[in-house]
Amino acid sequence: STAEIKRQRMKGSLRNAPCPCGSGKKYKKCCLLKEQDNTSSLVWNKLRQTDGLLVPKLLQFAADLFGPDAINDAWDEFVNLHESIEFEQESIHNQAFIPWYMYTCDIRDWFEDFEDTGRRTIAGEYLAKRRKMISDMEGRFITLNCTNAFSFYEILDCEQGTGYTLKDIFSGYTLNVTEKSGSQHTQPGDIIYAKTIKYDDVGMVIGSGAVIIPPLYKTMIIDLRANMREGKKFISNDDLHEWDDVIRDMYLEIYTHLMKPLEIRNTDGDELLIHNMTFKINSPQTTFDALKRLAGGIPECELLETAVYDDRGELLSVELPWIKKNRKFEIGKEYIALGHMDINNKELKIFVNSEKRAKKIRREIDKRLDSQAAFLSMEVQSLEDAREKSEKTEKKKPVLENEAEMQEVRRQFLESHWKKWADDKIPALNGLTPRQAIKDEDGREKVTALLNDFDRHDKNSPINKSQKEYIQKVRKQLGLTITVFALAGR
Repeated sequence: STAEIKRQRMKGSLRNAPCPCGSGKKYKKCCLLKEQDNTSSLVWNKLRQTDGLLVPKLLQFAADLFGPDAINDAWDEFVNLHESIEFEQESIHNQAFIPWYMYTCDIRDWFEDFEDTGRRTIAGEYLAKRRKMISDMEGRFITLNCTNAFSFYEILDCEQGTGYTLKDIFSGYTLNVTEKSGSQHTQPGDIIYAKTIKYDDVGMVIGSGAVIIPPLYKTMIIDLRANMREGKKFISNDDLHEWDDVIRDMYLEIYTHLMKPLEIRNTDGDELLIHNMTFKINSPQTTFDALKRLAGGIPECELLETAVYDDRGELLSVELPWIKKNRKFEIGKEYIALGHMDINNKELKIFVNSEKRAKKIRREIDKRLDSQAAFLSMEVQSLEDAREKSEKTEKKKPVLENEAEMQEVRRQFLESHWKKWADDKIPALNGLTPRQAIKDEDGREKVTALLNDFDRHDKNSPINKSQKEYIQKVRKQLGLTITVFALAGR
């Protein structure tokens, strides 16, 4: 209408007018933003209050409609085959289960006589039966929650204590979410299993999983997305509902894997027990010649870079790694370190981290040195005992003269590893190399997720030599966009 056109023009002119506060900025760049923030905050608080009031009402409604055991039946369906996850009143899974039970769980099978008119939920039945008794906000809130499905969301941007920007990995939908407590411990690249809604301009997380998922697991989610998208141009909200049980099962698989108690074992799967063995030897040079082949094919000239000689040029001491070629295609592992050998004058010390490896290296010593070496002693320590001893030693330990050389060895290893990474077969890419995988959109996204995960581990690594420059080189080499996430808490 003419009146509406005039109103919109007036609104537009006010937006571009100088701000009444006298800041010198336009109204839309100054106080209008503050007013919108205040309005959004007010709406968010009302929605949280609505959510808190609806939960007990809906739970009681379900108990009245289906009996007190209905929630236990729903729990069995929620966890499906993950029977080890038991229902508890204070379960950490309730933050996802309760919203799923009220707004997502299809209750058609619970009715003895029902018309198959599409998915039916507890909240939907509540809305249909008590529409006249609930407010407009409650009605819209219920409708949005029943409509929107659970999904996996990647955090694109995060402002801790305030909220984050989410992207639905399946549909590509992005949403700015106000989330005060849930954003405290998240960072860009993290993934959450959640149900979200957008009420006017306010985005909210209504239910979420109990763990924050690291970028590595995005490769699994992308594989599921490919299956869901087969024969379709895009994944709709109805598709997410149809695949709800599969998506939820994947989340619970990831949760179980992340929460699995840490078993401290070596790469052979053996219990970690530090074995320090000492042998008496006749000659450092003879011992070196006999054991150098255990160093994984490292050239002799490189092994002798840290060697010490006497005035006559005879070998006094040298350190050797015990290394084997990795026969499996594992991310970032071309060689596996089995132990360390230290030749010093008439003594050979060997350090390994399992009983199995200790027995194996003793057989190698007997075979390669025979009467040239005699076993003297062996000390066995748990990892915790070894760590305590190491910490005490470190406090007294002077700066090593060859620290620069060790840094150079690390640099050369990283250079070699990352130079070949793009052409290594990787299980997370279904046996493809990164260079092969990036030929399609899903593969590019997977490789990007792997590199993001490497970034994450590199930041948390105690090793001084960062891998960031190598990771960025690989991104450039593969033509991938260098991901620059906004800093958390900006």
